[in-house]
Amino acid sequence: MKQIEIQYKDILEENPRLDIFKELIQRYLQTNRLSPAAEYLNKAISFFPDSMDLHSVLGMVMIQSGQTKEGIEQLKQAVENAPQHPAVHSNLLWYLHCLPEIDPQEIFDERKKWADIYAPPNLAATSYDNTPDSDRKIKIGYISPDFYSHSIDYFFEPLLHSHDHHEFEIYGYGNVASPDDTTERLKQKFDHYRNIYGTDTQTVVRMVFDDKIDILVAIAGRTAGNRQDVLAHKPAPIQAAYLELGTSAMCQIDYRFTDALTSPPELQKYYSEQAVYLDSGEFCYAPPENAPDVGKRIFHGQVLAY
Repeated sequence: MKQIEIQYKDILEENPRLDIFKELIQRYLQTNRLSPAAEYLNKAISFFPDSMDLHSVLGMVMIQSGQTKEGIEQLKQAVENAPQHPAVHSNLLWYLHCLPEIDPQEIFDERKKWADIYAPPNLAATSYDNTPDSDRKIKIGYISPDFYSHSIDYFFEPLLHSHDHHEFEIYGYGNVASPDDTTERLKQKFDHYRNIYGTDTQTVVRMVFDDKIDILVAIAGRTAGNRQDVLAHKPAPIQAAYLELGTSAMCQIDYRFTDALTSPPELQKYYSEQAVYLDSGEFCYAPPENAPDVGKRIFHGQVLAY
């Protein structure tokens, strides 16, 4: 491996090619060598200052190295270099929350900028075929990339576990890159599960329409692989966000589930969604399966930590 790295460096001495820079940097990142990765990212940027990829990766490396402010500046530069790249812009939105001194208005403005570009109001549907029958089950859909062994599961699974399936029909739309045992367990708790990983926007939108979902809930909206592109089309008449860090700033999302402690009423001006306050708190945690029995709760005769 080191021999290959030496060869890459020799090539770069003679010809600073972008593809060779990326190959060398990738090798450093794969072995968690952040300092040489940052060194060669900076060298590459000196030759290719307009590269969105280089600024984006350098930003992430600097944040991981504890240089949060500097890393965020790199992410801002990446967004400036590629204003039509929603995932890079989402990374910036996520990491802005790592700056304790930041003005909440700045976060809101940046999220509104994202929404204006990638989720304009004219994308949203305005009519639906859902049957207006008060005696039928309400269809609830959850859409997320995090239906696997992820921290989100500790908060989401108790909710999923506790649904009354006599009153509600529960759908899962999983954009999961690497399904695991947790994915399989969650699948069994949905009445219907759709694997949407790698599926284009319009196909997923049509899927939700065809399922006649009444309420579509985005889980952890800004984590990697989020499907904000789907929610932008508003394929369900009511859309909500849960376990979201900050506002979506999208007019297509009507509500957010939160509590008065994590989201005091006086901060509502920094959110576009209407707050639905949960008396028991937004973050209801279920311990992992190997937790001591004292940390487990019983629901309907079953252990809530699986």
